[in-house]
Amino acid sequence: MQTLYLMATEMEIGACAVGVGDIDLFAKMTGLAFHVEGSVGQVAIGRGVQSDSTPLAD
Repeated sequence: MQTLYLMATEMEIGACAVGVGDIDLFAKMTGLAFHVEGSVGQVAIGRGVQSDSTPLAD
């Protein structure tokens, strides 16, 4: 998880750990039983959308 955060930072993209997961969905997606190969963590990775708005002045 830490390595994903470090690599995302280096690549200047966003990363956010997801706090919940669905082991049944993961098993269906991979075709493997959850006790054979299971999800241990999930991370959302992507680029942010640049805003054209300017920050508000104090």
